[in-house]
Amino acid sequence: MVFSNVLFLFVFLPAVIAAYFIVPSKFVFLRNLVLLGFSLIFYFLGGHQYITLILASILMNFLFGLVLENRKNKLLVGLFVGANLLAIGVFKYMGLILSTMKAFGINVPDVSVELPIGISFFTFQAISYLVDVYRSDAAAQKNPFNFGLYISMFPQLIAGPIVRYQEVAKEMKERKIRIEDFGKGVERLVFGFAKKILIANQMGLVADQVFNRASPVSASLAWLGAIAYGFQIYFDFSGYSDMAIGLGKIFGYNFPENFNHPYTCSSITDFWRKWHMTLSTWFRDYVYIPLGGSRTGKARHAFNLMAVWLLTGLWHGANWTFAVWGAYFGALLIGEKFVIRPERLGKVSGMAYRILCLALIAVGWVIFRSPSLHSTASYLRSMFGANGFQSNEAYYIFAEYKIEWIAAVLASTPIWKHCENALNGIMGRFFKTALMSAAFALSVIFLLSGSFNPFIYYQF
Repeated sequence: MVFSNVLFLFVFLPAVIAAYFIVPSKFVFLRNLVLLGFSLIFYFLGGHQYITLILASILMNFLFGLVLENRKNKLLVGLFVGANLLAIGVFKYMGLILSTMKAFGINVPDVSVELPIGISFFTFQAISYLVDVYRSDAAAQKNPFNFGLYISMFPQLIAGPIVRYQEVAKEMKERKIRIEDFGKGVERLVFGFAKKILIANQMGLVADQVFNRASPVSASLAWLGAIAYGFQIYFDFSGYSDMAIGLGKIFGYNFPENFNHPYTCSSITDFWRKWHMTLSTWFRDYVYIPLGGSRTGKARHAFNLMAVWLLTGLWHGANWTFAVWGAYFGALLIGEKFVIRPERLGKVSGMAYRILCLALIAVGWVIFRSPSLHSTASYLRSMFGANGFQSNEAYYIFAEYKIEWIAAVLASTPIWKHCENALNGIMGRFFKTALMSAAFALSVIFLLSGSFNPFIYYQF
């Protein structure tokens, strides 16, 4: 992304906050216009060639919503949703479709389409809006500028969380920003920024050292790389979500939570209840339940789960590795639902199953990160001993980043919430402010001294 973290942090963000709060709080619509204008500037700086795409999406879905409020027609909502899916299909999946056709010997032209940033997120928000208007779960927005803000709001435009229209509809009309909420927003913003810079980027260095090897690696080194990537993607994505939620609070919006310490999960099902929660609930409400959910026979229930997870995998990217990743977790969830039944496990067996789940999740991240199915198979062979088990290098890399490993493990648990609850009174608030200030200063130092490292989910 051309729009760097430094430019965002030190130029764009101060400018938008200043412009926003210059407008008196009673003029909510003017504040919305300020956010809309800066959101479109944000998108333009990140991918100027596709600014017309998001503007077209805003206009198209605004008109679709007005039509659906007056005509609750299943065919119409299907056509309108289809128009959004067509756009994402052309820009995101055209390359995969053409390459697959070539693999089967079909002569097709070479077409290179650059992926518009954030298209998966703002398209899914638009679809949820249309379906909710059709179901009468939300009233159509009559103001095109407010609707444009809902689609393009810059804090969560690029990588979520996926916000339902009814979650922000009231705040678009009227919102009050208390000093406490502003402070909590700043705190959440800094916390997310520190997670990204101090943990995700450092774990990314470890993962890159292992995954980018041309030569085979030992099992211990392969597992180290897989676990490092698991921490990288968690702190990268949850850090972005924290920043988005914090910025939302600063501007008076309450975005939904997106993560709930997923690596403390008791099962694969529990993991996906805690990871990217807004995407999970989106697929549940708009795909899984309409397919019949669990209110069917076992065979159809299993089919519904697998269909949802294949779509979830492909949502993440136009590569067959993502489809395999989705099928992998779909199979695990089906096995868990009908065979293992984790809720029936005892204390000891339940703990053993927790450890097994974390290992299975690490295997899943290998599939997710790999550029091809061939590289996936090669890496998985290394994880299970094809090139030996022990490696001194694994120990040296672990030791080099031992502080980051400790921080990653601790920060992936609810320990901060427990500490936060304990930090009461003046001294507690002082300590908390000092800690956040130190984290921010250290993050800025790391940011300025390191190379540009965009958020992983920008590519989706």
